[in-house]
Order: sequence, then C-alpha cells, then structure tokens
Amino acid sequence: MTACLTCWRCRHHNATRLLMAGVISFTRAEGWTIMTAHIRHISRQAAKSLLFAAAVLAAALAADAQTAKRTVLEQIDVPGSAYTTIVAMTEIQPNGRVERHIHPGTEITYVLEGGGDMFIAGKPVMHVTAGDHWQVPAGLPHYLLNGPKPTRLLVTYVLEKGKPLAIPAPETPAAH
Repeated sequence: MTACLTCWRCRHHNATRLLMAGVISFTRAEGWTIMTAHIRHISRQAAKSLLFAAAVLAAALAADAQTAKRTVLEQIDVPGSAYTTIVAMTEIQPNGRVERHIHPGTEITYVLEGGGDMFIAGKPVMHVTAGDHWQVPAGLPHYLLNGPKPTRLLVTYVLEKGKPLAIPAPETPAAH
C-alpha cells in the first residue's frame, strides 16, 4: 500500500500496520505511556507514521488510564455480515471524564449506576443517571463528564469488523 504523507487516513493505516507488525509497541509504567521502536533504519514515511502512532495511541491510553476503565464482556461476529457486536462495561471514577471520541459504528449505552453529563455533538447536554440510556450514531463525537460518584455503564457497540472500538476526537480549534 502506498500512502501520501499529508493524508490522515494513510498515516493512520501505516501506524496501525507498524503496531500490528510488532515494529512499535506501547507499554504503561508508573503513569507513563512508553513507545518502543524495534528498528535500526527508518524511512521518512515510516518516521512520520511512528510519530503519528505515538501521538494518537498515547493520547488514547492516557485518557483511558485517567478516569475510565472499559472491560469487554462479550464479542461476537454478526453472522452473514461485515459487523461485530461488542458488549462492554465502562467504569468511570468520581468526577472523571471519558475523553471526546468517536466509534466506527453505533453505540447504545445504559447507565447502571452513578451519572454525569453526556455531550453528543449537535445535541443538548444530557444529565444522565441510573436507568437512563442513549444511542450515538457512527462517527459522532461525544464525551461524558462524571458526577461525584463512580459510574458504571453497560455499552453495546455494533462495528464494522476489523475497525477499532474507539478513536480519539479532540476538539478542533475554532476558525478565526
């Protein structure tokens, strides 16, 4: 696969291939995310892919490590389709934040306990508590600010097979 150096999608695919091929690895130690490159010589394109992978994956790991823990309970492929279904438990620390992100498929969430403020792009803020539920369509940025108590969410994702569960979606600066 040839990739251009300016296209986000190409850099993302190159970074993912490097990670899956074992060329780079990420570990956590004492609150730090460490990237290790297992190479001697590197091309300019590969260097840009490594830097991109470091930035994206380190941000995702750091955000997850701070306040939210996602545990996959079940994952099954939908027979005769290009989709997989994942059921997960997300636990959020008091006053924590689930960083702004998107999913390459639909998310359906049910609040088991706790609550906070749910922000979904283009919609009013929802104050959610135990028993509340919502759906987030594919590709729509969203995040949650937790209240003063721990929150547990039961989340079902329907994603295209082979796609990541979540992709960081940082706020873009306003145009001046």
